[in-house]
Amino acid sequence: MRRRAGVSLALGWIACGASAGCTALLGDFSDSAAEPDGGATLDGQTEPLDAEAPDGKADADATMPFEADRGGDGGDGDGDGKSDAAPAPLTCKKWLYAQPVSLEVLTAGNRNFGDPLFVFPLPSGRIRVIAGKSAGFPFSVYSIDTSQATAQVTQLDAPAAPNAAFAAGHRSGSSIQPYTSLGFFTKPAGTPLGSYYAYVLPDSMPAMGPLPADFQLYQETAAVPTVDLLHILPFSATDLFTAVVYPTQTAPTNYVIGVGRATTTTPATLTTAATSPNADDERSPNLFHANSNVYIYDENDNSSPGLSAWAVPDTAVVTSPPAKRAISGGTPAFLHDIVNSTMSASADIAYQSGIVTAQGGAITYRAGTVAFGSLDTWVSTDLPIVATYSDATLAPIFPAGVGADSRWTDDSMMLLGPGSRAVDAGGGPGLNLLWFDATGTLRSEASGSNALLTDRSDFTSTAATPISIAATTARWAVAWVETKNDDAGSYDTLFYNELDCQ
Repeated sequence: MRRRAGVSLALGWIACGASAGCTALLGDFSDSAAEPDGGATLDGQTEPLDAEAPDGKADADATMPFEADRGGDGGDGDGDGKSDAAPAPLTCKKWLYAQPVSLEVLTAGNRNFGDPLFVFPLPSGRIRVIAGKSAGFPFSVYSIDTSQATAQVTQLDAPAAPNAAFAAGHRSGSSIQPYTSLGFFTKPAGTPLGSYYAYVLPDSMPAMGPLPADFQLYQETAAVPTVDLLHILPFSATDLFTAVVYPTQTAPTNYVIGVGRATTTTPATLTTAATSPNADDERSPNLFHANSNVYIYDENDNSSPGLSAWAVPDTAVVTSPPAKRAISGGTPAFLHDIVNSTMSASADIAYQSGIVTAQGGAITYRAGTVAFGSLDTWVSTDLPIVATYSDATLAPIFPAGVGADSRWTDDSMMLLGPGSRAVDAGGGPGLNLLWFDATGTLRSEASGSNALLTDRSDFTSTAATPISIAATTARWAVAWVETKNDDAGSYDTLFYNELDCQ
């Protein structure tokens, strides 16, 4: 997450027009391509009321999730949020290295990492980190070997491109041939229109490369000369479903989600999936593939907060734009991630709602599975509450953004963020931690005086992925960005470490 604009409801992104010279295109992207109650309180905080579902059903009617030291039931993976025995919460405190591994310090040239930040284990046992960059090199790939006393890091930079900026990324859902698809924007000087290109990086790619050839995703046109956001959802390594958000050229301005499919030989041609007079209705679409549809989830404009969804054919040929369906309403909300569950024919969903201001705020986290057959009807209160915070300084959020870059991996997710401290200044010391699984079970929590890395501050991005998970132990790979200042302005450093839970 890259310097999302601070607003009174710090739960969204402010988009920027690529052809207007923006240096970073923002978005939140899922971990894998997907085919497819009331809650306990934390740290002695009083539970705030979450957003009501569109049917008016309040959270007080929902099922309480399991939390070992608070009572209740957890999920057994069948989507009903119930289990007879869920694992007890673990404590995550011990780092592999006393000092984190510095992957790269951007004190010269391109000085900022872009959004998003990927971290995931490779079949070789090494860890791979991919970080977008705000200008020049679209992204860099870091392969990390921690089998020795001193971590061995190999860095591979994507070729420089004119005015390049990272635009989109997505992990595949294939366990046989996993890969990461990456998109970036480039616009040669003096040209009115820019283009989007994609790389598909197989996990089998050697640390030193070479990178595979890139291919064109989308070309801005005279009819669509300004693209605010671009998102990709891979159907295969050579076929990427593409969603593009752009303003119309007529008055009054409307904002459109156009969808298409790009292959290694043919860029996407767009058809309209949705239109809104509010730019914030389409600030960051989250895509999921099931039932021969692509489901597009997006938070609403602040004038009517909540979460909505559209379903379009996976052919990306939309003859009539579908009606927007409400997932929740009344409180700002968004999805951290939605991916295929490994437990059943269902989707793992991580949902956040709440209001964050400079004075604090209240945050609710929900997580659970939704069967493919219910994707057209589910609402937020179908998901168990994992945790609530009436004090947003204790939540794993970013002060001027909407959360972490972590994604579902093996039905688990760990969110890390500094909380709402110093909303306008970039966050206070330490990272709050919240680890939960797709049954809605809280696996670990740490915040406030128990937060991680309290000797550090100025966090602007984090991502975590499990290396191994057992009933009583786990190890997580964690990457994060800290932003500092010198005489030339702000610059970023990318760090890595591994966190043990017991």
